[in-house]
Amino acid sequence: MSKACVVYIAETEYMLDEVESRLSNEGYDICLVELQNSWDKETKTPELLECQRNADVCIFLLDEKCENYPSFSGAVSGAKGQGCNIIGIRGKSNYIPKEIDEKANSVLPIKSPSVSSSLGGISIWEDSECNPMTKRDINRVKCQ
Repeated sequence: MSKACVVYIAETEYMLDEVESRLSNEGYDICLVELQNSWDKETKTPELLECQRNADVCIFLLDEKCENYPSFSGAVSGAKGQGCNIIGIRGKSNYIPKEIDEKANSVLPIKSPSVSSSLGGISIWEDSECNPMTKRDINRVKCQ
């Protein structure tokens, strides 16, 4: 069975039921981690490490408030380091945190019919109306 790690904050908890239902229908074993404001950027909590360990996909439930959680960027980096397929799921907000923009394979609204394809590894970026987003230019530092 494939494993999915779902990372959320208090402000995105309202999306959990739908995300869990969709993942269950796809045959995923699901673990959940709620980031806390008290967790710092550097410390990887045992809950987060265990959830991301051997996960095939790591889903981040997104909101503007993600920036208020110091551990958010570390959680995204940890998922990338584990080799997870990183997917950002948006609810009421169109906001995409910088870490997700740089490291995610896909970003979709919660109602997107493309979630299944994204879970399969296809890179899909959609706006809040489930329309393809324009190509994103990521500012990369060039070696001299």
